[in-house]
Amino acid sequence: MLTIDQTHTAHIQAAAEQHFREDSHLRNQNVACEYHEGVLVLRGRVTCYYHKQVAQTVAASISGVEQVINNVEVVRNAS
Repeated sequence: MLTIDQTHTAHIQAAAEQHFREDSHLRNQNVACEYHEGVLVLRGRVTCYYHKQVAQTVAASISGVEQVINNVEVVRNAS
């Protein structure tokens, strides 16, 4: 059985990842997160610095997130 803290954590993470999927700039990017006690840690890879910033802005707008640590890597596709 999940505790209230675990349920809250799962809810924040799910909300953040849903926001990433719904954002037109992040939909096809690889961004995931982990939440613990008000801190949302972003990880994954995106194709440009703009997408990294969008992920941080989206994450910061989520209720319950007090701090965002943006560990997203920018990896440009080789053409």
